[in-house]
Order: sequence, then structure tokens, then C-alpha cells
Amino acid sequence: MTDHFSLSSLTGLLSDLFEQVREGVILCDATGIVLAANRAAGRHLSRTSFDSMELDELFAGPDLTRVRTYLQKHPGNAIDFLCSDRDARYLFDCRLCWYEDSTVDDPFYLLTFNEAQYGENPILSDGNRCDSIEKLRGPLANLKAAAENLLSYPDMSPVMRSAFENVVAQESVSLTSTFDDLANLCREIPVGRSNLGPSNGEDLVGRVLALVGCPLGLTKPAKYESQNVLVDDRWLQQLLLSLYDFLVENKISLTEVHFYPEESGRFIYLDLVWDGKPLNAVDIEEWRGIPLSGVAGSPSGADILRSHGSDLWSQSSETSGFSLVRLPLPLAKEGGTDG
Repeated sequence: MTDHFSLSSLTGLLSDLFEQVREGVILCDATGIVLAANRAAGRHLSRTSFDSMELDELFAGPDLTRVRTYLQKHPGNAIDFLCSDRDARYLFDCRLCWYEDSTVDDPFYLLTFNEAQYGENPILSDGNRCDSIEKLRGPLANLKAAAENLLSYPDMSPVMRSAFENVVAQESVSLTSTFDDLANLCREIPVGRSNLGPSNGEDLVGRVLALVGCPLGLTKPAKYESQNVLVDDRWLQQLLLSLYDFLVENKISLTEVHFYPEESGRFIYLDLVWDGKPLNAVDIEEWRGIPLSGVAGSPSGADILRSHGSDLWSQSSETSGFSLVRLPLPLAKEGGTDG
């Protein structure tokens, strides 16, 4: 005979196990009220107590809300996703499971999470960052000296004045270049080396469509052979969710989502199709620059596209009157992870 547990007794049974796990673990009832959490969860969220709290008070939407809605329709599954805490201080790698089991009297959520770690990028070593900062010292010192001379000696000869003004101009260019380098470093730090790996593109796109509640399925070309794409699942999923929201904001209703082969065989195109005109390039460029989470330093859509060696644009469809957004997804080589 199978044992039957109440949710409260199950919480007690699992409490000791939770403390053996490095990740934060939170157990909630069907409404999202926290029933138990391990010490790691408290450390990650800077909390000493979770009494009577709800998941929505701890983590930001709409990412969490979308995942919860999806799982209630697909019990027994688990979804990996990125989500920030409610105050947008930290970004977490999360996995949420929804359990409905005959051995437990009530369904429940189990959330595990860890602070999102970014792959170390060799160009972002401390030495390189310090080198860039050190490059500021020379131009700043020279600018200061030139400015002081120009201000202190207003009656200097035209030749000397021209020389100091030339120093100001040259060092200003040098400073601009160094600041640009630092800005690029700061922008690339969150991305680092994306954790690219072989992934089932059909599953990824299908999951995103389900998360946003889109009724469309993924259409594949005739004689299509399923191939893995070489992507960072978590960030590409975040990018596609953001792209869908962007399309909705532009009052676009998709009519088809399909894969389309690229001539070189290095990519597969993901096309999002609608009845109407292509999107304005300026609007796409603006969306590309928006961070994909509210946490300071989060990468933008452009950062993620660049880390995948990809891009995104809008164009007319082969079908008259229709348009599309096209995203090339790099294909994984058979037997390896190189695109």
C-alpha cells in the first residue's frame, strides 16, 4: 500500500534534506505561499524568515508568473529560467517544479535557485581592467597641466597657446578612446563567455511559445532533419521572451513561427511572421539595447546576439503582405559543440 502524506508532513520530511543542498530551496503550496526554505535561500535573498510570504513577494514577474502558469497546465515538468529578486538586486538561475501526486494531499511548487554565474571571459581579467584604468592617468595629467598653463598665462605667445591647445585636443581623443574601452568592458562583464551548448531548438522555441501563451506551433520545412542549435538556453530563452513582448507592444499578432534553412548550413533561421509591414529598424535597434533583466549590469539583447555570433532584423516575407523578424540560430556540429 502506498503511503499518503499531508503537505505539512512532507515539508518536515524534506527540511533536513534541503539543508544539504547548496542552492536555495523554497517549498510552496499551490497558491505560492512559502511553507519551508533552507538557509541557502535566506542567504541568497538576505532574509532570516519567510513566514507567510509568497513567491511573488520574493521574485520579480513576469518571468515567475509565466512559469507558474505554464507548469499548472503541464504538471510534473520543470522549467529552467532566469529571474531577479523582487528588488532587482540579484539575478538567479532558477528551476521551478510543480507537483501533483496521489501520494500527497495537495499540489505544491519546489523552487531551487542560485545566483546566476557568468563564464569568465579572458579579455575581462582584473589585469586588463586595471590596464584600462591606468591608461586614464596620463591623459588626465596632461589635460590638467595644459589647462592650468592656459588659465595661468593668458598672455602667452600664440605658438605656446597653440601647443597647449593641441595637447588638450589630442588627450581628449585619447581619453574618449579609453572610456570607450572601459564601457565595452563593463558591458561585456555580465555576458562573459556565454555557456553555449547543443540544445534542441524545437523544444526551446516551443517552450517559449507556451510560456507566453501563444497558440502557434513551430512549423518546420519539408524534409527537415532535426539538428541541435548551439546556444545558451537560459539567455536565448530570455531574449525570445523579450522579443515576443516587444512584438506585442507593437501590436503585432503572429500568424506563423517557423524554421527556415540558411544557405551556408551554419545557421537555421527562426522566423516570426505576421500580416503587415516590417518593423522599423530604429525600433528594433532600440529594443536590442534594452537590458534583459532589471538587475544592474544585465546584458542587453544586442549583447546576447553578439555572444552567439548572431543578429536579428525585420523584412518582408515571401508571402505578399506579410513580414517577419528573422533570428539566425547557430547550428551545433555533430559530435561537438562548435558552431
